[in-house]
Amino acid sequence: MFNVFISFSTLFFCLGLDQWYVREYHGANNKLQLFKESLVPGFMSLTIVVLFLIFFDVSLSELVFDYK
Repeated sequence: MFNVFISFSTLFFCLGLDQWYVREYHGANNKLQLFKESLVPGFMSLTIVVLFLIFFDVSLSELVFDYK
């Protein structure tokens, strides 16, 4: 169950931008800007979720496994 949760989290927080980065890499003039554009949205969504979990004192194991 833990492996399924980690795999889903990885897919969710990547937002498919890893594939977009690979497709656009050779056509981009500014590769550093392209890297930033593919990294920032996923990082921001991960940060928001982590801050939400910390602020509301939600246990991740309680959410995923219904274990207190």
